[in-house]
Amino acid sequence: MLPGDCIDQPNFTNIISDLALLQSLGVRLVVVHGSRAQVETQLAHKGVKSEFHNGIRITPQEHMQEVLKAVGAAYFSLEASFSSGLPNSPMYGSKIRVRGGNFVTAKPQGIIDGIDFQYTGKVRSIDAQGITNLLNSDAMALVSPLGYSLTGEVFNLSFADVAIHIAIAIGADKLIAYNDDGPICDKEGNQYRELTLLKCEKFLVEQHQHNRSNTYFSLRACHRACDGGVARAHVISAADDGALLRELYTRDGSGT
Repeated sequence: MLPGDCIDQPNFTNIISDLALLQSLGVRLVVVHGSRAQVETQLAHKGVKSEFHNGIRITPQEHMQEVLKAVGAAYFSLEASFSSGLPNSPMYGSKIRVRGGNFVTAKPQGIIDGIDFQYTGKVRSIDAQGITNLLNSDAMALVSPLGYSLTGEVFNLSFADVAIHIAIAIGADKLIAYNDDGPICDKEGNQYRELTLLKCEKFLVEQHQHNRSNTYFSLRACHRACDGGVARAHVISAADDGALLRELYTRDGSGT
């Protein structure tokens, strides 16, 4: 899970380098990217502002063209970064094969609390075999937060929802979520290095009672993935250089 905000951050190049290194080591990666920041910028250029309900964007039909432009910009920026050869790094000259596809079938969110979410959708199904075939060809799967209905319509999706459903559908070993909320800490300010599913749920419930923003968005996604059958999930910093490699390959790790 890679938030769209990461693309414009100073640490973005390091994130790409870490992912490229894992790919070169034979780790099979599905990268699901977000695009909230890009959508906000694109809509602002048109002088319009999105409405949200319970943290979910309402997407009218007249906004979809701008959403598609924003998602496309995020996707191609990532694709270009993986294709650049990673100059000034140990991965210089390496070839990272990146592939996409129509892996996500979607359906409308519908009307919730009297609010019509219009072209904001949710995942109906995942083409797990298609993704597995791509991974078996030694390519990295790059998936956007869009889904396609059985009638050919395009829906704007939550990238977390897409990542969770893909991780469960393909039987992923891990879901790794880049996080820009800072470390996940207890009441004394000590970082949680590990949480059981039960402890995580209790922590999220307590936080929700005091904070109804998107704080701990990544942790909620990881909880849902593990609850759905993914064996392990990690929340790591999007701003900390080398966070992914330290989390996977050192004893103490870097995240939760």
